[in-house]
Parts: sequence; C-alpha cells; structure tokens
Amino acid sequence: MNYDEVMLYGIDWELFIWNIVVFQFWMVVLTDYNVDKFAISVVLTFLIDKGLMITKAFFGERNLSKKAMIDNKFFI
Repeated sequence: MNYDEVMLYGIDWELFIWNIVVFQFWMVVLTDYNVDKFAISVVLTFLIDKGLMITKAFFGERNLSKKAMIDNKFFI
C-alpha cells in the first residue's frame, strides 16, 4: 500500500477539470500560430500535470515525514 494513491482526498474531479482548462488555454494561445495545436497542447498539459504531481509528491512526503516524525529515507 502506497500513500500517494490516497493523497487526492476526493479532488479527482477538480484535477480533471483543471487539466481540461489547461488544455483549452494552450489551444487558445496557439490559435494564431501555424502549428499542430492539439499535439502541442496535449504535451504541454501533460508536462504541467506531471510537474504538479511531482510537486505534490515532494510536499506530501515532506509533510508526512514532519507530522509523523519519520525520516524521508524510509519512504519509497
């Protein structure tokens, strides 16, 4: 059992909506350029989402370590 799968606390829908908003933002920004808007928007949305998940994992481990008084090296 890994704790990072239960860290969302029911905000999955909000994160899904956030991804749609970010995707649509990139689609609007890239409208004036003669590029493949869909592919670039998907990649940029993925990179932003991945960055947010890495940040969430980092701060989640740090917070759990601080609250439980367990060293970070014991988390996988």
